[in-house]
Amino acid sequence: MNNYQDLPDFKVEQDKIPEIRVKSIHFQNFKAFEDAKFDFTNNDSCKKFICFFGNNGCGKSTILDTLQLIFSRFEGRTDEKTKALLGKLVRHTDGKQNGVYGNDDFLITAQIHSSLGDYEVQINKSGFIKDHPEEVKMIVYRLFFYARFDQELNQFQLARSKWDTFKELFEAVTGFKVEEQTGLFDESEDPVQADILRQYVLGFLVHKPDEIITHKECSAGERKIIKSFSTLLNKEYMPSIVCVDNAEMHVEAGRHIQLIQSMKKCFPNSQIFATTHSYQISRNFGERNQLYDLRLLKESSIIKEQPWRLYIADELKDAISKLKSFTIKRNIVDISIAQGDTLVKKCFDPLVTEHEIVTKSRIFLQRIAQLFLEDMLSYYKRK
Repeated sequence: MNNYQDLPDFKVEQDKIPEIRVKSIHFQNFKAFEDAKFDFTNNDSCKKFICFFGNNGCGKSTILDTLQLIFSRFEGRTDEKTKALLGKLVRHTDGKQNGVYGNDDFLITAQIHSSLGDYEVQINKSGFIKDHPEEVKMIVYRLFFYARFDQELNQFQLARSKWDTFKELFEAVTGFKVEEQTGLFDESEDPVQADILRQYVLGFLVHKPDEIITHKECSAGERKIIKSFSTLLNKEYMPSIVCVDNAEMHVEAGRHIQLIQSMKKCFPNSQIFATTHSYQISRNFGERNQLYDLRLLKESSIIKEQPWRLYIADELKDAISKLKSFTIKRNIVDISIAQGDTLVKKCFDPLVTEHEIVTKSRIFLQRIAQLFLEDMLSYYKRK
């Protein structure tokens, strides 16, 4: 989507790059969104971390792709090629791409905070209607980075100044300690090679519980994590906007929240947008104002006004799933499943009061937790 070959190579020092944050995005007739607006501010300040979650197909990745679009250029493309590219993004519900072959259009409106002054960006299938200011436009491709955990690692080379940050991130994500790998050729007499060794870390060791391995011997998932983090850290300019799709990919469930906290700590000057399917993040992340549940876009008015109903229903459904796996007291389990299903329905009934839902849900969840312990102990005592 980016096209930079026609742009001059502006050399700008990191401290001269303006601070850029996204305050809000308004989608109209764009892919999964008919009309949806997301506010990324809190008490008039831009949030530093934003995480979207929800069911497949609800638009999580679409939002990250839109951010990439906002920080793209279209120089070098004809109007026809731009429309052919962007016209596919027009929302269509009849199976026809009316944005490409017809007059249907979309509109994206983004409010941007900048240290040079706040401004608005607008995009439709013809490209930018309202563009970034010239000072931002010249360096726009340096302001954005899309971290993808599906890239393969072919060669590891990390700027030595970024090693401590990489080390903290990798250890937080995997739980394994790492150290730089040294060898016979680290003290090279070749001045060119010696200079490379001074500037870069070219390999590291991973201390696992039962062995010590090199980065090349890491699992496929670990190598993709290495690739994503090292690519970001090697950038000449630390991006203002960092997008991470499926933030928990290749990371064990128990470390999901630690991953997010480490990313926030390691990139304090970036605004991070992430998506997740993680139960740990969506249900247990403490700073809930940084979480955006895309399911709410299509829920009933009572759920939009009282989202706690949806989250109690989530806990009830999780308990029902546990019940279905139990091997003991099948008569009690079957009755409990029916009671749980009834409680879930009450969560979505506007005539049922908060007191009734909370009281009955608390009793139900406590009973299921007790049954879970009994079932687990019964199973392992039989083995």
